[in-house]
Amino acid sequence: MKVWKTIPCDGPLALQIANTFDLPLPVAEMVMGLGYRDMGDIERFLNPRLSDLSDPFLLPDMEPAVRRMQQAILADESIVVYGDYDVDGIVSTGLLVQVLHRLGARMVTPCLPSRQEEGYGLSLAALKRCMAQCKPSLLITVDCGTNDTEAILLAQKAGIDVVITDHHENSGQPAPALAVVNPKLGSDPAAKVLAGVGVAFKVCHGLLKRGREKRRKKADFDLRQYLDLVALGTVSDVVPLLHENRILVRHGLAQLNRLERVGLQALADVAGAKGELGTYHVGFVLGPRMNAAGRLGNAGDALELLLTDDAGVARGLASRLDAANQDRKQIESEILETAVSRIDASFDPASHFGIVVGDAGWHVGVVGIVAARLVGRYGRPAIVVGFDDEGSGRGSCRILEACGASRKDRDLSRTLAVDAWVTLPEILDKPFLDGLNRMGPFGEGNPEPVWALRGVQVIGAPRLVGEKHLKFRIGMGAQSCEAIGFNMGDRLSEFPEGPLDIAFMLRTNTYLGRTSLQLHLQDFRGSR
Repeated sequence: MKVWKTIPCDGPLALQIANTFDLPLPVAEMVMGLGYRDMGDIERFLNPRLSDLSDPFLLPDMEPAVRRMQQAILADESIVVYGDYDVDGIVSTGLLVQVLHRLGARMVTPCLPSRQEEGYGLSLAALKRCMAQCKPSLLITVDCGTNDTEAILLAQKAGIDVVITDHHENSGQPAPALAVVNPKLGSDPAAKVLAGVGVAFKVCHGLLKRGREKRRKKADFDLRQYLDLVALGTVSDVVPLLHENRILVRHGLAQLNRLERVGLQALADVAGAKGELGTYHVGFVLGPRMNAAGRLGNAGDALELLLTDDAGVARGLASRLDAANQDRKQIESEILETAVSRIDASFDPASHFGIVVGDAGWHVGVVGIVAARLVGRYGRPAIVVGFDDEGSGRGSCRILEACGASRKDRDLSRTLAVDAWVTLPEILDKPFLDGLNRMGPFGEGNPEPVWALRGVQVIGAPRLVGEKHLKFRIGMGAQSCEAIGFNMGDRLSEFPEGPLDIAFMLRTNTYLGRTSLQLHLQDFRGSR
C-alpha cells in the first residue's frame, strides 16, 4: 500500500477554470495540478492546433540542412538516412525516407545499426558498412549524430556531406557536420523537448516550405498524413507531451486511428488492440513490439513494417515483431526474477539508497527495462549490468535523484499522487469523460490523472483473472463499475472487508464490440 497525497488546489480558481472552459470541476482541478493558471495558456493546452507550430527555420542550422537536401534531390545524388534502433529512430528514418521520395529523391536508402555488433548512434562500424553498401554523397542522421565526431570526420574524409538531425544533449562540441539541426543547441526552450521524430518532422516541414516557395510541384502534399509516425516516436521516446509535442501527438493519434498505414494496422491487429488507439496503446502495445526487434537483434523488420504497402507482407512482419516481443518479455522476466531475489536477500530500506545488480549473460537489450522495473518496485535508483564471457559489462541505470547522503533524510516510502476525489455518478456521467478527453494526450509531462473514490461497496467477491490480476465490481447507490488491478493478484489475501477507498485511472475497455468504462486500480484500502 502507498501513501496517498492529494494534489493541493485553489478552489475559487478551479471553479473559474471549470466555468470558463466548460469542464467538470475535478478536471479543472487537474488543470491546476499541472501548474496552469493563465487562461490563455489553458486555452492553448485544451485546444492544441497545428497552426501553432513554430517556423521550422527557427531551429539551428535548418537553412543549410534544407538547402543541401534540396541540392541532393535535384542532382539525383545517393542519399542515406541513418537512424537509431529504437522506435524514435526507426519512425524518424521511415518518415524522412518517405518524404524525400515524395519530393523526388530517387536514390534514398535507410540504414539502421545492429545493437549487438555496432552499438548506439553513428558508430564507426555502422558508418563503414553504410558507406560500403550504399556509397552515399549525402548522409542524413535522425535521432543521433550530435556526439559522433569520429564517424563524422571519417565520412567527411571520404567526401560525404553529413547533415545531423537529433535531439540529444551534446557532450562537448557538436560533431563538425555540414549542419546540426538539434533544438538542444538553440535558444527556444519549448523546442528542446522535441523527440528525434519531432525534429525530423520539422526538417520535412522546412523542405516542403522551401519547395512551395519555389513552386515545385512535388512539394504539394500534406504532411499531416505522416503524423501517425510522429505520435508513435514521440510517445515511445517518453519526452514531455507539452508544447509542440502535445500538438503533434494530439493530431498524430487522430491520424493513427484512421489506420491508413497497413503496417501499423497489422501490428494493432496482431497485438489485439481494440477500440480507439491512444498513448497507452502506443507506449505499451505498439511501441514495445517495434522496439523488440532492435533490442534483441536488428530493427529492420520494424522499419520495413512502416514502409510497406503490402498487407500480406505487413501481417508477416507484425507477427515476427510480436514473437520478438514475447521473447523479450520472457528474457526480461527471468532477469527481473533473479535480480529481485538477490536484492530482497539483503535489502535494507532504511540504509540502501541505490541498487546495483548484474550477472554474466544478462541480455544488454533488456537491462534498461529491468532497471526501470526495479525503480518502480523499490523507489530507488537502479543500475543493472550484463557481463559478457570476458568480464566486460554493459548496463543501464534509472536514476531518480542523487543517491546516498542526498536521500538518507528523505521519506522513501512509495507515494501516490491523487488529482481529485470524485463520486461514482460523477465519473460515469458523459460530460466527465468528455472533459477528461480534452486533457489528453497523456504521458510524460502530462500524466494520466489518478482519481479517488471514498467508501465504495464491493459487489460480489474479488477474484483473480489471468493468474496475477485482481478484478471486482464496485457500486455506489444504484450505479456500479468494473475495477481491475493489473499485477495486484498477490493482494487478494489482504483484501479488506467492508467499504473501500480506491485510487484509479479511468479507461474505456472494448470487448466483443462493446465499450464500457473500467477503473484501472492504482491502490486500494479500507475506508477510514
